[in-house]
Amino acid sequence: MLAVVVAAGILVATGAFERRTDALKTAQPGTEVDCRNLVFAFRSATAQRVTDFVGKQTWEVVTSGAVRNPHDEALTPLTGDYGNFALRDPRSRLVVNPQYVTVGDSLARLYVPPGGTDLAVAVTFELPDTFEPGDTIDLGLVPMEYTDNAILGLGGGQAEWNVDSHAPATVVPLPLTRLPDREG
Repeated sequence: MLAVVVAAGILVATGAFERRTDALKTAQPGTEVDCRNLVFAFRSATAQRVTDFVGKQTWEVVTSGAVRNPHDEALTPLTGDYGNFALRDPRSRLVVNPQYVTVGDSLARLYVPPGGTDLAVAVTFELPDTFEPGDTIDLGLVPMEYTDNAILGLGGGQAEWNVDSHAPATVVPLPLTRLPDREG
């Protein structure tokens, strides 16, 4: 037991549990970031305080840019804990996943067609009322890999897009514009 305690102490003392800094790259706004499933180029973001019908206030942050699909089949931007996007407030370090993604000019469009043509993309995030907008907001873009996650033949054996846990994510510090408050 003493050996385990000593080993744990050595790991802590040497920084083994510190956050990896090599797991992030930085790109300037407007730079294309190849996430392997899709290629994104985000340019800007807006922040707007929204009051809903019961009086609850939140912040809506919308990041805007372009997306293109270099593959032969239509693909959708991935959301959620294992998706293409994460937003980080550089001041509080709060990280949130997107609420939804708009491709082109409609929420009804879910897929980015093949062919490599740029389409507008907007990714919307919700932050708590305690958020204080600064001059920038960090958009994280996560690289994917096309893999079969089946273990021991279980799970169907079909490949799908998954987070590449060995590739660094890219952080794009986007200029943030504060919009007037909105009801609804």
